[in-house]
Amino acid sequence: MAIEISGNVSSPSQNTTEASQVQKQQAAQTTKPTVEPTRSQEDRVTVTDTAAQLQALEKVIAKEPAVNLQKVDDVRAAVNNKQYDINPERVADKMLNFEGALNNARG
Repeated sequence: MAIEISGNVSSPSQNTTEASQVQKQQAAQTTKPTVEPTRSQEDRVTVTDTAAQLQALEKVIAKEPAVNLQKVDDVRAAVNNKQYDINPERVADKMLNFEGALNNARG
């Protein structure tokens, strides 16, 4: 049994070429031109005096060490020489105050 095909028959390479051309045409039709936002000549940033002061303070603080090493060394030496007197009541009060401050900050 033979099958006879008549009419316009295209090869597979022609089909893929035609398909890619159709895809390109569809993409060109659906692609919208990109619109670049324009900047106004009146755009400005204003920094308040307080913000400027905060920036200056941040720069000063950034230069300072996080820990006062001299104080740490002094306390360490006093503990080693048994000259550092620990007041348990004062330590407890400071711990409670710190916890209270944390709770207040959390709201």
